[in-house]
Amino acid sequence: MRGRFCSLLRTLGALGILAATLGVLAAVIAMGLAVLDIRVASAGEPVPPSKTAGSAASPSAGSVSTGVLVRCATEKADIFIDGEQVGQTPLKEALALKSGEHTIRVARLGFTPYIDVFKVRAGQVTKLDVEIIPISGVLHVTAPSEPVAAPAGSPDGKGKGAEPAAVPGKGMVIRIFVDEKYLGQPPLETELAIGSHAVRIERGGYYPDRFTFNAVAGETVEHVADLKPLPPDQNPYAKKEPPPAKWYQKWWVWTLAAVGVAVIATAVIVPVVVTQNNSLCNNVDVCATVSPLTQSVAAPAAAPGPALMLRF
Repeated sequence: MRGRFCSLLRTLGALGILAATLGVLAAVIAMGLAVLDIRVASAGEPVPPSKTAGSAASPSAGSVSTGVLVRCATEKADIFIDGEQVGQTPLKEALALKSGEHTIRVARLGFTPYIDVFKVRAGQVTKLDVEIIPISGVLHVTAPSEPVAAPAGSPDGKGKGAEPAAVPGKGMVIRIFVDEKYLGQPPLETELAIGSHAVRIERGGYYPDRFTFNAVAGETVEHVADLKPLPPDQNPYAKKEPPPAKWYQKWWVWTLAAVGVAVIATAVIVPVVVTQNNSLCNNVDVCATVSPLTQSVAAPAAAPGPALMLRF
């Protein structure tokens, strides 16, 4: 009896151990299935397509199952996929791409560009963490929103590096110099080495706009050109009214002078001519004068005519 009881206890113990082993095995299997379900669910979640993408990386109308998601901490950096710009950072939406190998470039003024090659597998969204490093400062100069009309006679710039072209709108001509070096015309955005820089913005007929700033890596300095016109008496391009004519420059003065000269000449020349005519026969041996014939009362009627008289 006692032996049977011990044998029963041993059997029950073995069954308990087997049951516990089966329970642990079932728990492990359940946990594995749960993890697998989570992964499958996360992989199957639709990723919203990008709103800005080119023809080479155009998002599909529905969910993006094959593509790339670019993550970058630096804002306003341009993203290029296979040489085509597809957006700017931050880009929180995935871009639909064909499976295979692609190139990416992320660039912004003042930062080192990020260039890499990545692969996209069918049915997967590749995630790229991009980091660009600031190396220089950036200056961004714009023209006034309502520019003042250019003074009359101001030259129009033509050509690169010599005379800049006129700004569209009102013919405004502006030249930008940094550290005494001509860089161009607004709108202008350029990289500058870290440190202090002197900027001069000028235009003919206006006071120059001068300022200095300290370029910091990764930072952009925004400036709107502030140009004030010179006073009219100091502006070589301003249209000035001609000075009033002086009295001796008026036409009627010279007309009266000409008439007066003519009157004086007549008054002097006529008496001289008459006096000389009366003295033609003085101090000469022969003198001829012409006088009209007088008609006698007894003479027959005849046509009057001149008579020639000789005196010796």
